[in-house]
Amino acid sequence: MTQQNLRPTAYHEAGHAVLAWSLGLAVGTISVNADDLSGETKHHPADHLSWTEQIALRRAGEAACDLFGYPADHEQAYWDDMGKIIALFTANGISHEKDQDVLRKAGYQCARTVLESHKNKVERLAERLVVCGSIDSAEFSSLMA
Repeated sequence: MTQQNLRPTAYHEAGHAVLAWSLGLAVGTISVNADDLSGETKHHPADHLSWTEQIALRRAGEAACDLFGYPADHEQAYWDDMGKIIALFTANGISHEKDQDVLRKAGYQCARTVLESHKNKVERLAERLVVCGSIDSAEFSSLMA
């Protein structure tokens, strides 16, 4: 797998990590896997955040890919994130489709706005992920400084 193929995944995960950081969540390991184009961002729980912020956190990968012009080549990540949003709606009794749509849109806009303001951090993190595949919390903190 080439680095170019890994970039959408790297930007997706960088979006999650930078948004979590901007919301005050401690961020742990961020990783991308060139073999199957999967990725993971570990951060502290977000249950105390507003619904819009929780949804933004789950839509941040999509927003980062959109912001940097990377198509969702690896759609599984998108569907995993949407599944987490549906679980959030279910857990909180938000069953009306119109309410869900409003919250999904607000979450995306929140993510996009925050990531635009930290565009250089997203790019720096994503490009580092492409090179090394995994970043621990200490290196992440250094990249955010």
